[in-house]
Amino acid sequence: MRPLWILLLTFLFAVQARAQFTRTDSLYISAFGENESLINSEKTKIDTSQHFYLVKSKHLQLLHQNKSLIVSRRLSNEHAIVYLENVQDLDLLRRSIDFAMPANDWWKFPTAFSRSKISNASTSQWMVVTNDEQALRTLLFQLKAKIIESYPGTNTHLVELVNAADVVFLSRSNFVLFLQPFVNKPREELQVNGFDLTANRINSIHSTFPNLNGSGLVVSVKENKFDSADIDFKGRIISSPFSSNTVTSHASIMATMIAGGGNSYHLGKGVAWNSKLISNNFAQLLPLTAAEYNQFHINVENHSYGTSIENYYGADAAAYDASVISNPSLVHVFSSGNSGTSASNSGSYNGILNFANLTGSFKMAKNIITVGATDSFANVEVLSSRGPAYDGRVKPDLVAFGQDGSSGAAAIVSGTSLLIEQAFQQKHHDSLPLASLVKASLINSADEIGGAGPHYESGYGSLNGERAVESIINEDYFMGEVADKGSKIYSISIPAGITTLKATIAYSDPSAQPNSFRALVNDLDLELTETATGQTWKPWVLSNFPNKDSLRLSPVRKRDSLNNVEQISIDHPAAGNYELKVSGYQVSNGSQAFALVYQTDSINQFKWDFPKAGNPFLAGTTKALRWHQTFGGTGTLEYSTDTGTTWHLVSSNVDLDRKYFKWNTPDSFLTGLLRMTVGGRTFVTDTIVFSKKIQLNVGFNCPDSVLLMWGPVKNADSYKIYALTSTFLQPIVTTTDTSLVFSKNAINSKHFTVAPMLRQVEGIKAITTNFETQGVGCYLKNFLATLGANMGTVSLELGTVFKLKQIEIQKDNGSDFLTIQTVNNPSQLTFQFNYPLHPGVNRFRTKLVLENGMVIYSGTETVYYTGSIDYIVYPNPSPVAKGFTLLRKDVDEATLLLYDLYGRRIMQTALLDVTNPISTSSLQRGIYLVVVLDQFGRKKFTQKIILN
Repeated sequence: MRPLWILLLTFLFAVQARAQFTRTDSLYISAFGENESLINSEKTKIDTSQHFYLVKSKHLQLLHQNKSLIVSRRLSNEHAIVYLENVQDLDLLRRSIDFAMPANDWWKFPTAFSRSKISNASTSQWMVVTNDEQALRTLLFQLKAKIIESYPGTNTHLVELVNAADVVFLSRSNFVLFLQPFVNKPREELQVNGFDLTANRINSIHSTFPNLNGSGLVVSVKENKFDSADIDFKGRIISSPFSSNTVTSHASIMATMIAGGGNSYHLGKGVAWNSKLISNNFAQLLPLTAAEYNQFHINVENHSYGTSIENYYGADAAAYDASVISNPSLVHVFSSGNSGTSASNSGSYNGILNFANLTGSFKMAKNIITVGATDSFANVEVLSSRGPAYDGRVKPDLVAFGQDGSSGAAAIVSGTSLLIEQAFQQKHHDSLPLASLVKASLINSADEIGGAGPHYESGYGSLNGERAVESIINEDYFMGEVADKGSKIYSISIPAGITTLKATIAYSDPSAQPNSFRALVNDLDLELTETATGQTWKPWVLSNFPNKDSLRLSPVRKRDSLNNVEQISIDHPAAGNYELKVSGYQVSNGSQAFALVYQTDSINQFKWDFPKAGNPFLAGTTKALRWHQTFGGTGTLEYSTDTGTTWHLVSSNVDLDRKYFKWNTPDSFLTGLLRMTVGGRTFVTDTIVFSKKIQLNVGFNCPDSVLLMWGPVKNADSYKIYALTSTFLQPIVTTTDTSLVFSKNAINSKHFTVAPMLRQVEGIKAITTNFETQGVGCYLKNFLATLGANMGTVSLELGTVFKLKQIEIQKDNGSDFLTIQTVNNPSQLTFQFNYPLHPGVNRFRTKLVLENGMVIYSGTETVYYTGSIDYIVYPNPSPVAKGFTLLRKDVDEATLLLYDLYGRRIMQTALLDVTNPISTSSLQRGIYLVVVLDQFGRKKFTQKIILN
């Protein structure tokens, strides 16, 4: 009886003989056929039994039904690499296979890597996907390699090889399915300098839904470590065993944008300002395990970093998709990158500038949210990385404000995701929404950029935080599951006067095989039907053909077979009943859960987005007023500073479709209103405040009390002082004065700020001040004595003259300090005095006398003066134990020699300064001779000194 492998080869060659190879067939045969293998055959350590085959079939899905045959990688709709256990399996599938042949091992590497790169591999770290973990560990032990990091559930391991060339051994193993070089270390995206919560209507959430602040939720900032001493995070940091040891400003800015408490200044208030923060080092690129996310109750993880442009579905992408599957409520948010002007150097979109330039294969994951960047007026930034993903999927999912990079855009979306989760919790007894619902609500509510449907530059549009939250609060969504070939139908009623109906489905799709030609596993379809007429609408779908002109085309309505997000929108729908149908076109296992969100816009609507209550203007600056509306045309903008009695025209021709208007605000501290008149209807803002800057200063920091001071603000009728206590600033007192003295025992805080008040309306707070770090002591801020032109100059700076009766400048006469200058009832904070000096040491101090008789002394300042001579030795006589000092006029290079009375040199030391302490503790009592030589050895000074 012939061996099974001979039977198998006979069958394969017979099948091949009948095959009519197309050009595509030839490309796959050339790339992955055994005859093209470049594996080093001299390496014999690894089992080379053939189990992997290149197969073509028009019915690849049927192969999945055979339990002894596994599709290891889909190459196209008709081509695949299969793992074969028994030769009989191919015979059983004879009718459904066009051809099959033994496969080489190049299919196990990313499509972005050529054979030369693999053969000359320089990296020692590889991500390895295996179908037999124990066998992999045994092989690694033989190679003296080790596993650095593992991600359970995906059979993915980060492996450190001793010899980089050993990757060839791994590729020849039947239990290795994918190898991805780990050469591109993650790095922070560009620095973020701007932060505007009005651009994406986050300020509207804070004003309209003040209880939504992220309370009780945890966000992980995956990159380097943020500054744990930052007062904007006080009391809300969770200690993390995953944290980096490197603190960076980028990480601190991301954390501030997501969850800053606004303690330092009002611009330091983040989106979810009461959520807790945890740091996770991005040096470990794979996600944490499900158990670790659950242990630390992490709800959202922000990823504002990237590597290089990578266009393939790697092991890391599969791991992040699996992370969401195993943690259904965990939201991963990634920045798209800042390579928008670049082109990929691999994959289907190789060489196409301004497209397919996401920075990292992990950003190819399906279940994450990828965010691009806009300026504050929803214009996509040139450097923001764009889609499509490697397989033509829509990326990014949406865009948000990030004027200096997509890092900040991702942070804003992460913060908004926390608020969406909290809104859901408040409606559903603290349970968390599925990540797919968070994603669907963000995408469905986004403001369109460039027309209906998605675009590769902007995804599904610009983040609209308020609308996203409202979709959850109003419960404008459906949750369901659908099986293969099954469907679910949801009815909605559309009233008259609707301008737009939009619906979006999102679902967390199972991980695909790394390197799969298409990442989608389960394919669901969305369809909208008008019940009365039977008219149907399909989702918006973009062309993914690898040509720049094709990628720029507007989306069309058709069935989507690539994305796990689909969106349908129609303009001016007729009033009546509609049905949203979700169908399982292809669901591999059981059923697929999904989230479906919808929204409508009514005609003739106008709503102010900025300003809102609690949004102060900085007086005398240019601010962008913002709104959303469905009127179109123009409006008339006016403002009032007398509660609406009198209105002042700003513009009678405001372009409403532009959605913003730049206005120069009044340069005074006052309250006011804005109103827009459209078609005879007026829309008035909440009461707003135009606030002047105010600065808090420290007058004194005495052992028992502190004086805080600030300048008066015109029109302010009072001032509210805040102290930072356990977590956030708390008001402690309101006063009409411009100073406050408080006892340290009464208020346990070092950080304070003040806000001007006008008729109970609060202006912008001053930058928060730590009274211990302002360089102010007990009244004294600075006291200095220096050598002038044969005179001593004494400079004095006070923190305050509050209840200060007298200033005395004192000089040491050798036995005591005597007053040499007096200033009564001082009215200024800085002073400068000149005094004659005597040769040698001159010591000064300041004495302050308060109105209550309390006396405060400064420290002592010393001026060394040689007068008309070049050198002074003091004290003389000098105690042996203490030594003496040589004072000289200049600091030229010189040497001091010390001789005893017998002429023996006892000491030699270099003179390095004006004052030179000389230690004599090792000498005997007696008379010595001090000699100074210049750099040329010439004697410059000689004097006897007595040591006793």
